[in-house]
Amino acid sequence: MCASALEFWLSSLDLSLHHSSFLDNGYDDLEICKKIGPGDLTCMGVTCVRHRTRIMAAVAELVLGGATQVYIRAAQAGWRILREEEKRMIPRTLLRKMVRIKMNNEGVNLKDCPMKTVRIDEDSDCLPLSLIELSHR
Repeated sequence: MCASALEFWLSSLDLSLHHSSFLDNGYDDLEICKKIGPGDLTCMGVTCVRHRTRIMAAVAELVLGGATQVYIRAAQAGWRILREEEKRMIPRTLLRKMVRIKMNNEGVNLKDCPMKTVRIDEDSDCLPLSLIELSHR
């Protein structure tokens, strides 16, 4: 089975139902998960005491043993952890449709947003601030 390290880790804890909540809150890597505290779990909506206890115990294990142990357990269980370049990219046309649907649902009209004509460099990871502000409406 192919998965991310986070997906395997949560699955091994029998807590896969929290996967999207982890991703939505920026915990997409095991190194970042080492910093999870009780307050973070509350913000993520993890309210079940058993789930919170299990996650905090696993975080403590991650801190002590490192993330390598998760990769070793995944290999032993027959899972293959996807490398960054193997992760699925969203095709440009699908992404455009998704953005249009979101804009229609939220009533965003680009004509109402004052933006200068901006050239986005294909090789750059940086986006103009006005586009970032628009995405957070």
